[in-house]
Amino acid sequence: MRRALGIIGAVMMLAAGVNSAFASLTQRSAQYGFEISFPEGWTTVPGATPRIVFAARSGIAPDSATCAVSAEDKPLTARATQAELNTLLQRPFGQAFWREVHRASGNLAFESDSVKTHPSGIVTQEAVVTFMAANETGSVRVKLLSTILIVPGVQYQITCGAREGTFETYRPAILATIDSFRRTLP
Repeated sequence: MRRALGIIGAVMMLAAGVNSAFASLTQRSAQYGFEISFPEGWTTVPGATPRIVFAARSGIAPDSATCAVSAEDKPLTARATQAELNTLLQRPFGQAFWREVHRASGNLAFESDSVKTHPSGIVTQEAVVTFMAANETGSVRVKLLSTILIVPGVQYQITCGAREGTFETYRPAILATIDSFRRTLP
């Protein structure tokens, strides 16, 4: 639950504006062995919780997009090969899983969940959810795209969102950000 709160909190805290030109800001984590690129004009900050490695925002609230990138050691998968993990991840996790991940979100609506192969060859789990989030003027409906990538010994989650009415404007930049994820360790 703390993890879900931290990720959602990071996404909500970093509301911002737009520049959809891509790939000038690359962040790296030596600890978790990855890099990820954000669109030109976005800013990044260190994670707000131990699991959140980076958070990024597109500009100035309220009509902005944000992404939180988290990583967590998963010792139970450390001895598996990537091929074995990819085979295990071939079926969508399902609504119950994603509702648990986002259980701290008020009035959650589940839109989709799917399995995809990331450009790096890692099979990913992906879901789109919407929920009501409190802000300084009341509440706003937010749409999130959450992607989970599991490699031997580590689980990554990239969660990006925006107000529901502006999410589709940001979708290309969000997808490009997710696709830019690269492992830097073997």
